Amino acid sequence: MELTTKKQHRILGALTVAVWLVCSLQSLKGIDLVGYWRAVAQAWASQLRTPPYPVAVAQNGDFFQSPIAALLILPFTFLPVGIFKFCAWGWSSMGLAYWIKRLRLKSLSVGGGFVLICWFTHSISDVFLSLNFIFMVAVLLWLSHVQSFRPSRGAPVLAGLAFSLALALRPTPVALAPIFFLSDIRRRCLPWIFIFLMVWGLITTQVFPDSFLWWTAWLKALPLYSQAVDPRAATFQTPLANLDRMLTYLLHWAPPSVATAKAFMGIGYWLFASFCALRAEKRGERDLAFALLLSSLYCSFGPVWAAGFFFCLPLFAWALKTEGSVFLWTLTFFYSISPKWLWPAPLWEFGAATLGLPGWLIILNLALCWTRVWQKLFVRKPVA
Repeated sequence: MELTTKKQHRILGALTVAVWLVCSLQSLKGIDLVGYWRAVAQAWASQLRTPPYPVAVAQNGDFFQSPIAALLILPFTFLPVGIFKFCAWGWSSMGLAYWIKRLRLKSLSVGGGFVLICWFTHSISDVFLSLNFIFMVAVLLWLSHVQSFRPSRGAPVLAGLAFSLALALRPTPVALAPIFFLSDIRRRCLPWIFIFLMVWGLITTQVFPDSFLWWTAWLKALPLYSQAVDPRAATFQTPLANLDRMLTYLLHWAPPSVATAKAFMGIGYWLFASFCALRAEKRGERDLAFALLLSSLYCSFGPVWAAGFFFCLPLFAWALKTEGSVFLWTLTFFYSISPKWLWPAPLWEFGAATLGLPGWLIILNLALCWTRVWQKLFVRKPVA
């Protein structure tokens, strides 16, 4: 039996490598990354005097990355964009390897590992297709979490560096900040987070002719993001996107009412996740606590389906370490047959964009994960 299990794990490992290799081919496109490269190159042509952010109106493809992201991209604008894609492929691959190691995914059962591959193959493909910074933000946040409760002297410094960089690249991780107030060992990281945030700000004053202009232009552009995307497009398969579909298509709510409902749902999920994270932290379940909060970046704030789905990976991995179920395998089967290339374009567009079927499958699986969280944190086991 042991030899059979080892053989199954080797097959699962080979399948994981095959998925990574096939998905890596998508990095030849690097759709989002190419747009970033061009926007920053254009800004450099103006000697960084004109921030490349949209003003007043926005459209798909506009540059919304932070000044720190622009700063990181800037050196690559002096190189061919192909080299930039290769570097992004490299750090994305290392980030994926880090997830596998730190989440101890090799300890999953063969069935659990196969389920995880089915749920996240599309996300891996999108990570390389877009080469968007959102995936590296997820990796940085988990790195910060791991280092935050290590006893070594350098651990809080590294945790603060990772969290501050994630926050400098994307503002939504501020929703995870409460985790650092929950225990003395985590509170050691707070000064370092503030120090590194100030460092990033000071660096921009040395590089940009008018750093204040860059920061204010970025902050003014962020509210315009909703103009550049359609939350009911096929690429949006999150709980908020599906709430938008339901209220718009089924109940015919006006856009302001839809926006209000989405805000209430997002805040509600974050508050509940924070409450459960506090309980998990008190029980010493630190990985679970952070996984719950991390999932809020997908369920409460993030509209993007694939790369953003990695914010839920730790929660899914934790849930899969318990026993499986027929319901889970049913969800996995239907989700695994949802790729676009399997279906005629009009049918897939209707199922994904209008009905949001992949999003509903994700929501059902999230509900299953939360059922197991509830059993772990709130249901007392009977005393034998």
